[in-house]
Amino acid sequence: MTEITLSGDLTDSIATAGLGDIEGDVCITCSDEGRPLEIVGLEPDGVTARALGARGEETVDVSLVGPVAIGEKILVHAGLAITKVED
Repeated sequence: MTEITLSGDLTDSIATAGLGDIEGDVCITCSDEGRPLEIVGLEPDGVTARALGARGEETVDVSLVGPVAIGEKILVHAGLAITKVED
């Protein structure tokens, strides 16, 4: 993973905004993380699917990764599948 160093001014602004500690494997914009999920259901619209992960089942947007099938694994960030994950 590429490490990004923030300037002191940006770090201070983030702290002032109440966003707290942004270190770790999270997005510095929204503090969300990429999470691996498994497709467990498909919605009729072809754009959303139900996926299961450590936090339980959730509905995700799969429009960026193309057609998905039940059992496929995806990496999800902020409710959006950003890539398929190979075993």
